[in-house]
Amino acid sequence: MATRVIQWATGAVGSTTLKAIIEHPDLELVGVWVHTPEKVGKDAGELAGLQRKTGVLATSDRDELIALDADVVVHCPAGQGPIEERDRDVFDLLRSGKNVVSSTGPYFVPEMRSPEYAQLIEDACREGGTTLMSAGANPDVVVPWLGAALTRMSLDVEHIYLAEIDDFSPNPNLNMMVELLGLGKPAEEFEPWMEDGGYFQQSVLEWLHLLAKNIGVELDEVKGSFELFLATRDFEIPIGQIKKGMVCGAAFKWSAARLGETKPFMDFEFIYTVQRDHPDFPGLPLEVRLVVEVEGAPSSRTTVDLAPSLDPDAPERDASLPQGVFHAAAASVFNCIPVVLEAPPGLFTMPVPGAWQSPSAK
Repeated sequence: MATRVIQWATGAVGSTTLKAIIEHPDLELVGVWVHTPEKVGKDAGELAGLQRKTGVLATSDRDELIALDADVVVHCPAGQGPIEERDRDVFDLLRSGKNVVSSTGPYFVPEMRSPEYAQLIEDACREGGTTLMSAGANPDVVVPWLGAALTRMSLDVEHIYLAEIDDFSPNPNLNMMVELLGLGKPAEEFEPWMEDGGYFQQSVLEWLHLLAKNIGVELDEVKGSFELFLATRDFEIPIGQIKKGMVCGAAFKWSAARLGETKPFMDFEFIYTVQRDHPDFPGLPLEVRLVVEVEGAPSSRTTVDLAPSLDPDAPERDASLPQGVFHAAAASVFNCIPVVLEAPPGLFTMPVPGAWQSPSAK
């Protein structure tokens, strides 16, 4: 019997998972939730960029989808907006008997928000007999999982550095580029979305604390800072013109020492721009680079470069949508559908067998 799937949201990541669901012979698409009114009533095949119809029409009626019979929900809303709104959707879906694999969250270390919040997740899962899992290329694959996995080759670990470096210039998503990333705005109008309790700030805190948990380290306060890149010239990108002196990128950094120490034990950077030749932007061979460095005995470094294709002659290499990063994020969620179906009820995070463990944790 085919696994019955609901796709929740159809943005850059969601439309890619939607296409994968439709094309998979062992999955049956039974519902699609959309945020924007112009998508309501459209066939899922059209929203996925396919030439054929599926007979499944998109809706913005959450209650209609919650009432559907489905095995799993692929939850891919935009990475912004109040956490409380996505919590309400996810908790109701879990209570209704549907497993949820989400590209967002934060659902990694929920007790950081409060013990009561963590209990709400467990109660919703217990009521529905369901499982909740956060997934994605970054954070799930890179920060808490790959960061811990790389320590398996070290007998001692002194410091872990992680970074995501993005060239967002091909991205046509106006809302993401302007409202979320602040591109094209004057510096004084830039909002760093690093407020306590906000979606991105909370997510980063949980990524780092899950990595720390995976290696038996207790972190002190996580401190954040950022710097802006201002365009050095006028130029055009798919969303419009970026004028000289306007925001063309930013570098966010979070650092945390081990509890009771002052020297940073973990540093995570998120660096992005739409002006690839900006003098302060690190050079990139492709569109996106993910970096993990472990300083220890021995030290190690791995980089993951993402693009639509590694073949310089491939026609899709220069495609603007979907970019390699969206494919990677979508695949990391889509490939976890069987994982969340097979996991025990409750909150699930990917185990990291053999990761280095802090001596104090042994």
